[in-house]
Amino acid sequence: MKPRGKRGLVIAPLADGECVVSTPDKGDALVLNETGRTILELCDGEQTVAEIAAFVSANVEGADPSVVERDVTALVERLLAAGLIEDAECAASVSAG
Repeated sequence: MKPRGKRGLVIAPLADGECVVSTPDKGDALVLNETGRTILELCDGEQTVAEIAAFVSANVEGADPSVVERDVTALVERLLAAGLIEDAECAASVSAG
């Protein structure tokens, strides 16, 4: 899976590096901390969830890669459920077919 933000994704900054993420066409919104926002920004449709987790692991001192991968996967699933991101590979096959 290669997650990417949906079109029209709105990211509104809050204090302490947090942000609110929403789309104009759907009522769901999530508040993300700074790490969550970084993960969302890495959801560019080019990288897999495993590649995103590896990047986070490499850039967070003392991070346990297995815990990071589990946490990144959980956040990606939450973002998908909220309709804020999509699988770029699935979207490409739907538009091609």
